[in-house]
Amino acid sequence: MYMSMHIADEEVCRLAAQLSNSDGISKTELFRRLLREAAAERERRERRQNLPKFLDQVIRDSRNMHLKSYTEEERAELFHGMEP
Repeated sequence: MYMSMHIADEEVCRLAAQLSNSDGISKTELFRRLLREAAAERERRERRQNLPKFLDQVIRDSRNMHLKSYTEEERAELFHGMEP
């Protein structure tokens, strides 16, 4: 599947030309890299947001498996101020 883009913003056009010319890549490749980077950043942000819930589940699971029980102080240290 292919999609053509029409960019009607002068600044975006100028920046795309500058970056693609200075990096020696096509505008298509420039946008590909920028979109991949944006998608990766979104995934990292979502993982960070889900981390407290994940850690809380690990703690609950460890208790269910009769592993080490965590004190509230240890739990707070694990979360470093994050809300589960």
